[in-house]
Amino acid sequence: MSLELVIAYVFGFGPLLLIGVGIPAFVILSAAIGLTRPMLLLLGYLAILFFFGQSTYGQLDNSRVIYSRGTGQLFFSAVVWGLWSLALVISIWGAFSRKVMHPTNMALPAIGLLVLFTGHMAVGLVQEVPVEKLLGGTGLINFMHLLVIAFVVLKLPQDKRDLDLLTTFMVLALAARGVFGLVRLAAFGGDPSNVYSNVEHIAVKISFFDICDSLLASVVFYYCLRRLAAGWKQLSNPQRLGLMAIAAIELAVIILSYRRTAWAGLLLVCVWLVLTAPPKTRQLAWLGLPAILAGVAMVARNRLERAAAGRGIFETFFYDLVSKGTFERESSRVVELKLAFLTFLDNPVFGVGMWGKFQSGALIGWQTGTDAFNFVHSGVLHILFKTGLVGFTLFAITVGLFMQFLATKRRLVPVSDRILFDACIAGFLFMLPDFLIGTPIPQIRTMMLYGFLLALPYVIVGVAQQPVSPVTA
Repeated sequence: MSLELVIAYVFGFGPLLLIGVGIPAFVILSAAIGLTRPMLLLLGYLAILFFFGQSTYGQLDNSRVIYSRGTGQLFFSAVVWGLWSLALVISIWGAFSRKVMHPTNMALPAIGLLVLFTGHMAVGLVQEVPVEKLLGGTGLINFMHLLVIAFVVLKLPQDKRDLDLLTTFMVLALAARGVFGLVRLAAFGGDPSNVYSNVEHIAVKISFFDICDSLLASVVFYYCLRRLAAGWKQLSNPQRLGLMAIAAIELAVIILSYRRTAWAGLLLVCVWLVLTAPPKTRQLAWLGLPAILAGVAMVARNRLERAAAGRGIFETFFYDLVSKGTFERESSRVVELKLAFLTFLDNPVFGVGMWGKFQSGALIGWQTGTDAFNFVHSGVLHILFKTGLVGFTLFAITVGLFMQFLATKRRLVPVSDRILFDACIAGFLFMLPDFLIGTPIPQIRTMMLYGFLLALPYVIVGVAQQPVSPVTA
């Protein structure tokens, strides 16, 4: 058989073989792994969340990302179908192996969220709202994804060995992600999703624009420094150097993102690091804080100098909160927040629905396309104007119960695991500025990582207080 004929057969029948053999084989293999070594599937899914960014705002070519792949044929993206499939496999594994989910105090909020989601769906269907709008990313669907990934993480890991494997994987994977970002910044122009350069015309290169990359970097940054502070004498020299190098990489990733919310979040993480450092190293931590602040100040000054163009410091740094000229009394960001709040006041109890929008006659640069006026730059205000006081009360209860759990269980966690426990808290502290003035809810990657960080402290406590028989992982 000639080479040309072989190539013709390969290209002619290759797609059919992929569909008829490759995909079923992949499904069967995944199910087999999930029922025998489920931690591998969890780590594989986390690798997607760790290594692939979602934000394309500021890109010149508007290329698609993995989180939207498959939406044209499958309605939801392949990543979402993968998450639900993972949850199904883990449920079957748990039933056969008699492994239960680690206990939480989140049953009431979870049920309330499901009822709220179902109620919004029912009202929307009665009003003949298209299903794609009801299940759109700017509604409540990403809260469902948060619940699903939290369920998966609460089901796994089951013991200390699984928890250590998860921690090691997270630190090494995110260190590799950080190296990639810094090498790309130094040699290849940085993240192509550069709103500062491509939209605001500020001549800077950035590490990662997606706030999730800085979130993950902050968790690992905190973890590495706490490991160094807590066990300096017990660590070998290679371990010390490795942890210091990873911490430096993650710190650079955050600072060189050029995001103001990332810098504010980093400050909160540093304060938390000082407060939780062992007493013998707390003074040293206080001395290290000014050095980090100096690094942020230098990068911020560089950004200000490149963007100033005759404007004042406040106007330059908060360019999206001040008016742009005589005929614009308020900035687009302020107009957006005001209109969303007025919409909430008109619909205070249940909001406008997860498909609802706020009305605007103003030109807001980022409010374009099908999702125009369907989201707002504030997680709190997004919840208020979409779900009203009912949804906001449910959100407040969730936050309150989570904080109560953290406060009451933290001291019961062994010191060796408390570092990871506190690193999860550091992650939420880091995201506080973004949640207040960013757009976390429409972003599936952000909400999944919220679910991951929400579930992990319960897993740590569950492993510490209710050890179960080891599983093959």
